[in-house]
Amino acid sequence: KIAGLYPRGFMSIVASQAGTGKTWLTQYICCQLSRGGRILDGMVARSPRYKSVIMSGETGAELLDLRLKSTCWDYVRENMKTYSAVEMMTEGEHIYLNTPEGQETAAAIFYAEHPDIVFYDTLISWHSMDESKQAEMTGVYTFLLRMAKAFNCAVVVNHHTRKRPANMMSRKPTQEDVIGSS
Repeated sequence: KIAGLYPRGFMSIVASQAGTGKTWLTQYICCQLSRGGRILDGMVARSPRYKSVIMSGETGAELLDLRLKSTCWDYVRENMKTYSAVEMMTEGEHIYLNTPEGQETAAAIFYAEHPDIVFYDTLISWHSMDESKQAEMTGVYTFLLRMAKAFNCAVVVNHHTRKRPANMMSRKPTQEDVIGSS
């Protein structure tokens, strides 16, 4: 497991409503993983340095860099790499994981970076499928699992939950709240 949290060769999902800090948490964890030592204030007493890749779909690399400067989080730059979906599409790259061309682009990134962990933040930015249709999403999940196993790395998908009606807000969230959880 990477820092006692994310198993190599598998995919994990971090899910919550939009705007709750998934991207901030991802970036903070990547900073800590990049330098090793204590992760998440002692979740793991001593951790080696890990290489993280953030596949940023909603927050551009420039904004993530500004966040790093404003927070003063300590990190090792060569152990943290960010790829922006918007910038890649602007440059003519195919990024959608539900297409052979997009899978080829993603595989090239895995091969070039040899990461310990890859975060897709958020998954919806990296495909053009209907997330409510499991049959359509199976290929995306299968591809990400194949990459995790092939590169012996952890893949973490940041994902949104459904907006619940007011009368359901007091109910404890479950996996069923995750978009496409079927």
